Amino acid sequence: MTTPRSRIMALLTVLAVLGVGVAIGVAVDRSLLRRQSDRSHDHRGGRGGGRSFGMMGDLQDTATRNRMRGRIVKRLTDELALTAVQVRQVDAIFATRERQLDTLRAHIEPRLDSLRDGMQVAIDSMLTPSQRVKATAMRARWQDRRRRGGDDRGRRLGNER
Repeated sequence: MTTPRSRIMALLTVLAVLGVGVAIGVAVDRSLLRRQSDRSHDHRGGRGGGRSFGMMGDLQDTATRNRMRGRIVKRLTDELALTAVQVRQVDAIFATRERQLDTLRAHIEPRLDSLRDGMQVAIDSMLTPSQRVKATAMRARWQDRRRRGGDDRGRRLGNER
């Protein structure tokens, strides 16, 4: 039979692992997966597909990307006194890197999705049925905020608005 102390330690360990998992998930979302793209389709049933990462990763479309790239190139031109040839070269470098990042995203996003899904399944497997219901509702709220561009930083579990 387990002692109350060992049960408390087990519960604290589970909560710590859950907290670390949530923190990692939020950090990954904030730093890597913040983009919703018109070019991507949601192959997972409305889970916010099209997320992406990298330089200019949170831009919605090609026109917006091009405007942002133009602003960056202009700033580099102004601050570094680039020549016309250098401006064309820098712009071409940005365009090439964007295509490379898009290719990389196409390969990495499914892997990240798989890792996130596996973590969710592992956490759900140790929850009680009523906790699973609450966790599902909590994830739905988080996904809804992300889709609407809301910011969850600074909010603690249990203090949701």
